[in-house]
Amino acid sequence: TQHYKNAMQQVDSIATKSPVQRVGYFLLKLRTDQIKQGGLQTNELILPFPKSMIANHLSMTPETFSRALKKLQTLGVRVEQDHIILTNEFALCHFCDPDMGYFCHKYEADDCPVH
Repeated sequence: TQHYKNAMQQVDSIATKSPVQRVGYFLLKLRTDQIKQGGLQTNELILPFPKSMIANHLSMTPETFSRALKKLQTLGVRVEQDHIILTNEFALCHFCDPDMGYFCHKYEADDCPVH
């Protein structure tokens, strides 16, 4: 069921979200998965695959992926080769949705940066 739900989210994401939104959601999911699996709760992510492979997964060209990453810099996302550094822990919060919010203790709380 979870795999089906993930597949449906990916199809919806490709059809309705801009490239920046897709990349932001991907990075937020990566961070959420890292925390959920007991990983360090740092503000640094390591891309699990080459950027070209991630771009393909998100249905965009590598150039579009790079442009989207560049646009995310204004939100506090710094890119250093295969490392993504969030300048603050809430840098990706506005890409959050109810499925992602399930994993966040601040989701829909008074101090939630999304609401």
